[in-house]
Amino acid sequence: MVAITNLHPVDEEQVGTNISKPVLGDIRKEWGWVKIGLEEILYADKTLTFRVEDVYALCVTDQAALWIADGGFCITTTEVDEFTSEKTLLLWLGWTPTRGNKVGLVHTQFFLDIAKENGYAKLELRSKIKEIGKYLIDAGWSIDTTIYSRRV
Repeated sequence: MVAITNLHPVDEEQVGTNISKPVLGDIRKEWGWVKIGLEEILYADKTLTFRVEDVYALCVTDQAALWIADGGFCITTTEVDEFTSEKTLLLWLGWTPTRGNKVGLVHTQFFLDIAKENGYAKLELRSKIKEIGKYLIDAGWSIDTTIYSRRV
């Protein structure tokens, strides 16, 4: 496990509770540990086609935002519906060194507030992890689409 600097350590008894509010991070300053989290994400999901450097570039050019909380991160992007022009705040990538404690759900209201304040119509998250669906539905999320694919 890598030591994360400039962050307050997560007390194991507080995991899954609102222990810190997400703050915007500077990808240049946080790259050492964020890169490790991104590498873990890519290792776990071979269907993802981007490289860790692509995420870095999107953050540096303000096409994505790095949020830091509770020893982990979330990277958000904006998607615009080509037909309605409605904006969606996509919780694109999330990582924490602690798994299975629903840490991400703690910050849903924070991201809902950010989306509302900035004129977004929706908050969206995508995951290949089946188990997360139950937690999300129990927390007020709904399933819009399930995507199946087959390589040719």
